Amino acid sequence: MRKLTGIIFLGLLLLNCSPEPEEQIISSKKISEADLQLSEQALIRAVCDSILILLEAGQIDELHKKFGSADKIVFSPYSYIDSTAFQALTFDQIKDNPDTLIWGRQDGTGIEMRYTVADYFKKFLVEPKFSLAPHVSVNTSLAIGNSIDNSSNFLPDCEFAEYYFPGFDEKYGGMDWLSLKIFVKKNSGHYELRGLICSRWTI
Repeated sequence: MRKLTGIIFLGLLLLNCSPEPEEQIISSKKISEADLQLSEQALIRAVCDSILILLEAGQIDELHKKFGSADKIVFSPYSYIDSTAFQALTFDQIKDNPDTLIWGRQDGTGIEMRYTVADYFKKFLVEPKFSLAPHVSVNTSLAIGNSIDNSSNFLPDCEFAEYYFPGFDEKYGGMDWLSLKIFVKKNSGHYELRGLICSRWTI
């Protein structure tokens, strides 16, 4: 009899300690939403990593496949995009283009930054290798300078991964930082390249 009473008491105790079904559903929902967010960030990072690898390898034809439905890709040497001097280029304007283009204006002087596509890619997108950047974020800006970052105005409804070098020479106290943001946009369930925006210390 005592054994039966003990079993009943233990059962009631466990029943009272168990979370309510509604609490379990809410808890599971919170976990699922968090997992989904992390999973989406991981996907954005993976897509941007693949774009960066193609960019550094000079595989322009393969990079073109990342354009998806985009007609043009936005380029800027600074996170503040000068509406009077930046480039939004089609694939045909990028591949084997010998023309010198205006990509922006030199910070501090306002001098037009004139480069061929090949020279611009080398100077701003390929060297140094941003794939080796020690810090990478998704949808969070790591680089903080003294100029306004208006890139989202030119690339609305986009996600981005930022590849950030905090500096290269200690004597500059971090003022020689560099970053590259790769902007992508989801279309029919797939992320497509929309912009390649550089950033650096400005005067």
